[in-house]
Amino acid sequence: MTKDKLLALWMANGFIPSRGALDLHDMGCEIFSELTWRSFFQEIEEDVDGTVACKMHDLIHDLATSIMRQECCVIEPNEMSQIPKTAPHLFVYHYNISPSTNIMDLTTLQQLQSLILCGDGYFNHSNPSRFISKQKYLKVLHLGFYMSNIEFKISKHLRYLYLHNSTVKTLPESTSSLLNLQTLSLKDCGSHKMLPKGTKNLKNLRYLDIRGCHTLTSMPVALGQLSFLRKLSIFILGKKDGCGIDELKELALEGELSIKGLTNVKSAMEAKKANLIKKHN
Repeated sequence: MTKDKLLALWMANGFIPSRGALDLHDMGCEIFSELTWRSFFQEIEEDVDGTVACKMHDLIHDLATSIMRQECCVIEPNEMSQIPKTAPHLFVYHYNISPSTNIMDLTTLQQLQSLILCGDGYFNHSNPSRFISKQKYLKVLHLGFYMSNIEFKISKHLRYLYLHNSTVKTLPESTSSLLNLQTLSLKDCGSHKMLPKGTKNLKNLRYLDIRGCHTLTSMPVALGQLSFLRKLSIFILGKKDGCGIDELKELALEGELSIKGLTNVKSAMEAKKANLIKKHN
């Protein structure tokens, strides 16, 4: 942002610059000093449950939008052909788009770091694998629409993988090689039958959400080796060795945990090994 643009934005919001604000640094300092009494946020509300909602101050919103315009891009249904190819962070909302609509070709995008696709629309490819496989630098991948198949080589940099409402039945075994993955969410993937056998190799995994995976019958072997795991929505006991309740022993879990398949507990000794009584969080 140039000095003139910042000055215009500043004055449009009622600020009067001092004579000492001769460069961008000085002007920026004065803006944030001024905001100490105007506040970054406005219209702060709190509901009966204690949840606080607030609206970002218009000045801060405009400033952030101006700075991040070339970094983050939000695409609405009527803007499908207006995607800047250089934006590293992309959010696409494609609700209720007919197959005949002239929409974007995602294969032209390169070097994405964040890709969030939401809605019930159509793309020019029935399977997003083709363009996802080309993204070597992805850290965030969020696919919030129905998808029956996944066949792609995911970036080794991926930290967040979210497949919401997908009809995918299994993740590729290559998912186990995502050593930097911290969040894996398969929420409401009702057709999902099995997690990758090598899930135990995801050493940095902190959050695993399988709520709504009604056809999932067991956890993968040796899940207890995930020492960084903190959030586990559901643990499903299996009959194989390494799928028992004693896999919970070393996990420092927090929050809520649902345990299913208790009929597969082999003995009282195995149940005691789970050490649930000492999981105070």
